[in-house]
Amino acid sequence: MFEESKKWAQARMAPETWERLRRTGPTVRGSLRQSVSASHRWVSVGGEHVTSMRDARIEPWRLLVAAVASLAVAVVLSPLHGHGLNTVPVLCLLLCVGLSTYIADWVGGVAATLVSLICLDLFFLGEAGSIDAFNRLTAAITILVFALASAAALVTIEHLKYDRAAARLEAAALRAANTALSAVEIAAAQRPPGNEPAYVNVLATILTAMVRVNRTSTGALYLLDASSSTLIRAAVYGEDEAVEDAVRGRAVDVSVGSGFAGRVALERRPIAVYDTLVDDEVDDILATNRHTRSVVGVPLIDPNDKLVGVAWVGLYVPYRFGMTAIARLTALANRTIAFMEAARLADDQDELLDRVQDHYRRLQAVIQTIPEAVMVARPPRGIIVASNAAAQRMFGVHLDSPPEARRADRLGVISSSDSEVENPILRVLNEGVVVTGVELTVRQPDGTLVPVVASAAPVRADDGTIDAIVGIFQDVGPLKEAERLRDEFISVVSHELRSPLTPIRGFAQLVARDLQRAGNHDEHVSWLQTLQQHVDRMTRLVDDLLDVSRLRAGRLRIRRAPTDIVPICRSVVDSWNATATRHEIEISAFQHSLEVYVDGDRLHQVLDNLVGNAVKYANDGTISVLIEPGTLNGDTPSVDISIVDLGPGILANDRDAVFTPFYRTRVASTSAVPGLGLGLYISSE
Repeated sequence: MFEESKKWAQARMAPETWERLRRTGPTVRGSLRQSVSASHRWVSVGGEHVTSMRDARIEPWRLLVAAVASLAVAVVLSPLHGHGLNTVPVLCLLLCVGLSTYIADWVGGVAATLVSLICLDLFFLGEAGSIDAFNRLTAAITILVFALASAAALVTIEHLKYDRAAARLEAAALRAANTALSAVEIAAAQRPPGNEPAYVNVLATILTAMVRVNRTSTGALYLLDASSSTLIRAAVYGEDEAVEDAVRGRAVDVSVGSGFAGRVALERRPIAVYDTLVDDEVDDILATNRHTRSVVGVPLIDPNDKLVGVAWVGLYVPYRFGMTAIARLTALANRTIAFMEAARLADDQDELLDRVQDHYRRLQAVIQTIPEAVMVARPPRGIIVASNAAAQRMFGVHLDSPPEARRADRLGVISSSDSEVENPILRVLNEGVVVTGVELTVRQPDGTLVPVVASAAPVRADDGTIDAIVGIFQDVGPLKEAERLRDEFISVVSHELRSPLTPIRGFAQLVARDLQRAGNHDEHVSWLQTLQQHVDRMTRLVDDLLDVSRLRAGRLRIRRAPTDIVPICRSVVDSWNATATRHEIEISAFQHSLEVYVDGDRLHQVLDNLVGNAVKYANDGTISVLIEPGTLNGDTPSVDISIVDLGPGILANDRDAVFTPFYRTRVASTSAVPGLGLGLYISSE
């Protein structure tokens, strides 16, 4: 086919033209080889040399490649003319247009399209060797369709090349940034939190990476002071030492909107300057290095779209920074933002950790100095996780021992006879309630029994679950010993006081009786009766002290027997009516006789104390003793005895305390009403 095409071309050319074409063949082949070599050197999809319709470069090799490729295809396929196979040349030339666009950019595509249109008309449409395609409708339509298809292919291929090049540019920039920042990441990882000089050194390392990745000569990195809208220079590279200190000092801080860095911060976009000598707003650049001729800067914007700084790099010669340089600088700027955010979080976390550790140390110091035994247990098994020195001495619990040996149920706690709680920590663990004031006995590691008062409370998490249990055990051994000594003293003194009271009262009665027989001694008899009343009062006080001593020692016995309580109540009422001067005591019973299984003497003592309190503290008037039917536990019949008076009552904060021994309200203490504060305690017990 090639020989036929050669003969066809030689037949239609003059001999001189054919000979001249044959002699220039080697030269054309050499030029083609150079063009192919140049295309391999310049065509790099995704590199800086990829051009697009936005950056056209009309170069001879592009036109030559496109024209030769289209002409060669047309010449090779020219023998198909007249055989009804015109579709094949059209498709082949269209493919040639696409290939030329891919290799020689849109310039080559346009050139290949024009040459292909001429070749179609010259070799395949209409008369061969003549341009007459527009004289025929079918040929004209073919030319028009080919032109449209070529234009569509050219635009599509160029767009794909541009998009792929942009992606390759971004990927290349990221790879370069990652490579340059490997040392930066190591430095950032080794930076101690809160170390300001190390923070500045990392920023300087990042700026060095920006300069080296873009193969520039100088650069600076600014951080924004939002309060004053001022950019403060944090790092500089390639600073001109010859610049006067005064000038350089004024240029270190740049206001937003002034200078090159201020303009980048104000517009929040990358800005490049081809030549600083023809740009007026580059004073801050020249103040850093007066030899800088070209510069590119990018803003530092955090993930919240907030400006935090500006970075720029520059060269000593005029240069037009391309997309690749801007992409690399932007990538490094993003990594700078990531480092700054990580550094901020690390500093905040370190500060928070320091505060937590400081609070923990203070809390530990406070707990260790508490004289009571304090322990902290964690659910679900009640493992002791913290304790102070007092707890370790009392229970022998050491935090370095195995967890099984530190369980709360293995503490040597023994419940008291009047306490239902064995270990308050276990109760809080099981029931989640607060337990206070439980009297227990602890068996220490050496076998010694120590009386304690224990309390425990849960520490709850935000969701309400129990996170820990705090237990406190107070050694009340000294208090118990003091109480024992006091009770023993009261018992001894009470016995010693009661011993002379009986003969005193007896002799007073005898003397009064003799004086009454003798007559004319009414005044002396009255004095002796008053003496008997005071002796009776003294006897009751001593009896109360003895009862308190017996109660604390557990020796007070209750002797229950079937007893008619109405006569007992009448006896108390009659006794107080005989001595009360400001009150009238009355009794009301729903039956004349009520037999109840009680200790009659103790019932008389309780009623005497209650009526006596009413006589002491109630206002003038009537005091009523009411005997009424009642129920016990909802269904068991019982008898209720109530003492009702017109007194001021007991304050709410004193109602629990009045049932403790030797307690008197402030009103009673400041008044002239006598008493030891034992009546209600004995009655309640």
